[in-house]
Amino acid sequence: MQGKDEKALSVVTEDFKKTAKEDELYPIWMAESYALIHEYNEAIDWIEWGVDFGFIHYQWLSEINPFLENIRGEERFKKLMERVKYEWENFEV
Repeated sequence: MQGKDEKALSVVTEDFKKTAKEDELYPIWMAESYALIHEYNEAIDWIEWGVDFGFIHYQWLSEINPFLENIRGEERFKKLMERVKYEWENFEV
């Protein structure tokens, strides 16, 4: 891991993670950060948390968000996007 990556991760304390899991957007921001430093499994974990909390914007996650570009080829990400797409298409108010 590069020095900058280690420095970025040093701010991610357990309290920080706990706070980040209190809504649907913070996990996506965390996922973007982890994806950018090539921590793909951690990034997908955070996306799962966001999805579980209600972030199901399929197009944003699967196509638009440039920070997630490098994990879109991951099998686990693709499987998660199947779930997100289903929830997105079947969402009812």
